Amino acid sequence: MSTSQLAKQKQQQKKSQANQPAQVSEVQDVKTSSSPAPTQASKVQPVKQQQQQQVPDVPEAKVSPLPVPTPVPTQVQKNVVPVVVSETTETEGGTTTKTYKEQLTEKTVDELLALQNENAKTVQKKTSENTLIAKELLHRLALSNRKSKNRNGKKKSNGNTGFIRPKDVPQKFVDFVNTHRIKYDVNDVKLHVRDGENVVLDESGNVTSLVDVDASGFIKLDNTKMYPRTLITHILYMYVNQNNLHAENAKYINANADLKKLLMMGKVEKDPVDKEGNPKKDKQGNLVGPFVGEDEVLEFTNFQIFVSRVYNEAEKAKATQAV
Repeated sequence: MSTSQLAKQKQQQKKSQANQPAQVSEVQDVKTSSSPAPTQASKVQPVKQQQQQQVPDVPEAKVSPLPVPTPVPTQVQKNVVPVVVSETTETEGGTTTKTYKEQLTEKTVDELLALQNENAKTVQKKTSENTLIAKELLHRLALSNRKSKNRNGKKKSNGNTGFIRPKDVPQKFVDFVNTHRIKYDVNDVKLHVRDGENVVLDESGNVTSLVDVDASGFIKLDNTKMYPRTLITHILYMYVNQNNLHAENAKYINANADLKKLLMMGKVEKDPVDKEGNPKKDKQGNLVGPFVGEDEVLEFTNFQIFVSRVYNEAEKAKATQAV
């Protein structure tokens, strides 16, 4: 290229550079001259105004206050423990069934311990009662299952036997009871006529007594009547109780002179032995008296032995008279 052409290109480049700022200024003038763009707030405000104009006036509704919810107790609180509660239900058949359920109870530890101790005492009492019931049940079963014949092959009597069969009473017992004023107790069922476990009543609805009672309320025996030996023994027990003849040890009786004379108590003739014939000893291994030459001791456990003495003496005397 010639120098003249290069000079023309440079001039044209200078002209184009000089024209560019003018075009930018024109563009800026165009932007500033045009109306500014509406802001977001200016757009929302007319819309809200239109909505307020379109929504009709509605009267305010009366809103009742919400009920305050009652606080729900938590499932487990302080001093609240699960326990088993028994419920009894009577059925149509008359039996009683027990059901159990778990329930929460508000009791302190001391109250629960006291309740536990009380229940333990109740269980112990019921256990002892069940033991007595079991013994009585075995006795009843033994009576119901008795053989109809005795060891000799003879048919047993259907009437009362042994100590409960009425028999002649030694005159010693009759005189002792009639002279020592033993108070009659109308509530004592052992003094009443019974049919099994039931007390027999007379036509007026009163209990039928086994003994006679004088105008002062004391027991009287009739030597022309027969009485069970158990009745005579019970009347003698009443004499011991009414005259306070019990010793400190409950199994002993402090026999007075009249009772010793009636039961023919004297000196011991043989040392006491056990069932095997060995000298009788207590739990500590000490010999048990009274011994030979000492006064006989009356106990509730040997009371029948002394009563038998009087009956045996009366029978011997009757047999002697018959000969």
